[in-house]
Amino acid sequence: MRADDSDILVALYRSAQDSPAWTGFLRALAARTGATVAHLVAQREGELPQAFGQGALPLTGDALARMRYLRPYSGDDMAAAQPFRALRVRAEGGGDAWVIVVRQGDDFASSTSAVLSGLAPHIALAAAQFWRQERALAGQSAAQNMADRLGISWVLLGGNGAAILTSDTVPLGLLIGDKLRLAQTAQRQLTQQISSYAQGQNTKPMAMIIGSRQALLVPFSAHGAVAILYLLHAKPAPDQAWPILADIFALTPNEARFAAELAGGKTIAQAGAALGFTVETARHYSKQLYAKLGAAGQVEVVRRIENSVYRLL
Repeated sequence: MRADDSDILVALYRSAQDSPAWTGFLRALAARTGATVAHLVAQREGELPQAFGQGALPLTGDALARMRYLRPYSGDDMAAAQPFRALRVRAEGGGDAWVIVVRQGDDFASSTSAVLSGLAPHIALAAAQFWRQERALAGQSAAQNMADRLGISWVLLGGNGAAILTSDTVPLGLLIGDKLRLAQTAQRQLTQQISSYAQGQNTKPMAMIIGSRQALLVPFSAHGAVAILYLLHAKPAPDQAWPILADIFALTPNEARFAAELAGGKTIAQAGAALGFTVETARHYSKQLYAKLGAAGQVEVVRRIENSVYRLL
């Protein structure tokens, strides 16, 4: 590669941040080679290939699989209808990547194959970087989805108590700019605790009440943060919960509806009244729940429910 090809390498290593991925690199590569369009195909072992670039690929999946590593291919090699150059690379840590440039009219210059060959080790690294970022993003998405289902939001706090990063589910009005909107006593308590974390004097989590929500402040030294504040939101509504409870504990629909009302904080009488049951019927269903859940009483029934995947609704 030429010394002035640094713009292609910069675009290549930034590809994981592009949206769609590889856009900047493919644009730079097409300009460098005189291609009408450039493509990149990435395939991790055991997964389907991902194709990037505009338009249809000039090669089928079978043709890509037959290509040898690091050998530049041309349209003449595969009797293609239009000029192209293609190269297959073994990615760092496993998986394959193919880079393909296509043009209309005259064939590519002979130097095009050399350009692709020069890019090969960089593509091997960039593909591995791209997959690592994909996995990290997938992990973050799964973790956020779990937090959402558990009814938890969070705020990363710096040493001055300012918010560095928040989840999308932080309640409206909790933050004014990057400052938490707290009652004076809670603010003083929070400031003292964060200071003790920052100075290494304390590693104990602290429970708080913020508005109507329970919260937990925990030491957290990452992304420039000193602490992370978790806020617990409302439990799922009984009409959302009962079908899951029926599946988990093999309950009838009425038993599951009754269990969901108990899990929502109602007494046996209140749960029965919410469902239109008589007091005798409510007591009957409570005994059925005790037997099916192996519980000695209402408190244990609720605890069994709270410790089940019901909380993931």
